[in-house]
Amino acid sequence: MQLGAGSLRSVLPCGGAWLGAVDEATVWEGDSGSSPVDVVFDGRLFELGKLCAELDLPEDSSEARVAAFAYLAWGAEFSERLDGEYAFALWDRRERRLVLGRDAMSRVPLYYSRPRGGFCCASEPVGLIGWAGVDASLNERALAMVLSLTASAPTDEMTTVRKGILSLKGGHVMLVGADATERTIDYWRPLGAPKLVVKDWREYAEALREAMLRAVRVRLPAKGLVASQLSSGFDSSGVTALTAQVLAEQNRPLIAYTSVPVHAVNAREIAGDRFSDEWPLAAKVAAMYPNVEHVAVRTDAADWWRALDVMSDVCGGPTGFIRNSRWYFGILEDARRRGAVAMMEGQAGNHTASYNGGFGLYDLRRSGQWMPLVRALRNRRRHGAKWKTMLGATWMPSRSAMARIQRLRRKQMPKMFELSLMRRDFYESSGLPQMEMSAMGTTMEGDRSSGAAWRFSIIRGGDMGMMGALQRRAFSMQREDPTADRRLIELCLRIPDEAFAPEGIKRELYREAFRRDLPAELLAEPLRGLQSSDFLQMFEAWIPQWQDELDRLAQSPLASRVLDLPRMQRLLDDWPKMIAGSRAKADLAYNYTFGGAIAMGRFLRRIEEAKGR
Repeated sequence: MQLGAGSLRSVLPCGGAWLGAVDEATVWEGDSGSSPVDVVFDGRLFELGKLCAELDLPEDSSEARVAAFAYLAWGAEFSERLDGEYAFALWDRRERRLVLGRDAMSRVPLYYSRPRGGFCCASEPVGLIGWAGVDASLNERALAMVLSLTASAPTDEMTTVRKGILSLKGGHVMLVGADATERTIDYWRPLGAPKLVVKDWREYAEALREAMLRAVRVRLPAKGLVASQLSSGFDSSGVTALTAQVLAEQNRPLIAYTSVPVHAVNAREIAGDRFSDEWPLAAKVAAMYPNVEHVAVRTDAADWWRALDVMSDVCGGPTGFIRNSRWYFGILEDARRRGAVAMMEGQAGNHTASYNGGFGLYDLRRSGQWMPLVRALRNRRRHGAKWKTMLGATWMPSRSAMARIQRLRRKQMPKMFELSLMRRDFYESSGLPQMEMSAMGTTMEGDRSSGAAWRFSIIRGGDMGMMGALQRRAFSMQREDPTADRRLIELCLRIPDEAFAPEGIKRELYREAFRRDLPAELLAEPLRGLQSSDFLQMFEAWIPQWQDELDRLAQSPLASRVLDLPRMQRLLDDWPKMIAGSRAKADLAYNYTFGGAIAMGRFLRRIEEAKGR
């Protein structure tokens, strides 16, 4: 078993098992007496001193040692009491079993495989590829899932693009006995906590800001340069503002990065509720904090192929959407050049800190609170919400029901192969349940018992572990997202959904919480920024490169079997006609449909060529 990424640093023989640690992973070697467990631990625990005190351990104990004694004190579900971002492997000498675990929000990856007669695991797929007996051949079902946006069922194991390599789900521990018996435990169950009841909804806002501030504090490194990604959105702005405040207390600077379009664009032609340049509002945030250096990064800051290749090489799979990869990569390159050790961001806020209360109407209807529902509808209508939108939010029809409604309205939801350039015969042979309609743009299906349960399903649906590995491996910096903080999420799930928009204004709770931290212009802005708003202009400039890649894919047996290359060629040939029509349709076609396919094809081709070398 190997945790971490890099050169092997130490190895522990554990009876019939071996634990290996690399780079910054910590190790605890037990004994046959009071500590009969061995641990390799990748990541960190927040507020480690409190855990040490609770377990009566020296305050300078390593994470691995704390994990060992937490297991001895609290049993296999001890991770429920650990707050942090981590993965671990633990060998119990008494029970002769291996215990694997990941943090609640899947921030640190952990993969495993079952070669014949054994079990092995590693923090990245590359640690398992080449291991004797591990089937590292491509998983065609997983490729089809990527190209069709098919989500795994909650009860399924998490597959990868490698057939014999699986990912342990976040918030779970896995027990593997010496006799090969296995049991998986879901230790993170926050929905059982009672809802918070307050006299004034503004108390929720105070609690929200306090939780966000704590999430920022525990993630900031004790030393070294810190950077942040700053858009005009609420989440990255709030994270940047709080980070700047904490660093100012320590007389430390913050580098804030904002992507800026190279070309002038009318974003409303692409998305009616968007604007094109996020720099002006982001600059107002930066100007509030004297210790912030605000840096503009062009949307074409990095070579497209280099960005996609590095990300797919480290993450072990295709990168998907190509839209933001150039400036995202450019920000990381500049931050590395300056010596940044941490990059702060706010990717998970839509269903946590800056949640808009979208399931509030649904909750009121399901619980039969008719008068509060009427008041909520009136409040939202008074602030410009459309009746069609509110009725949809009140009933939240399933994907199939929405398709029937659209047919009655003589409108059609996009079909699978209108938006996917996967070959139909490849999809049909993948073994996936066949979907007629595309999942693009639809609300992810989840637990419909309540708005909080549905949100929790969405929150848990994402796994960003390998993106963190990308930043550590390729850029030598930590990826930090306070909006994905476990304690913050648990707080947000205890706040009634309708309390996030108590007077009918979207994200009202967040606006109240950060009214002293962010400029009024940003909090009052009704529109949202469109990242890479000049994507179509950048795409057009790269048409020769897209064509060259298509020509190379035509020589790839694997890409030719997975992708409908003739349709890809026709879509590229149709560029003049598409760009002369609806720019919204063109943006979807070339960013999602063509972009997802070309990224997948290049990934497959490079794997094929690497095998031939």
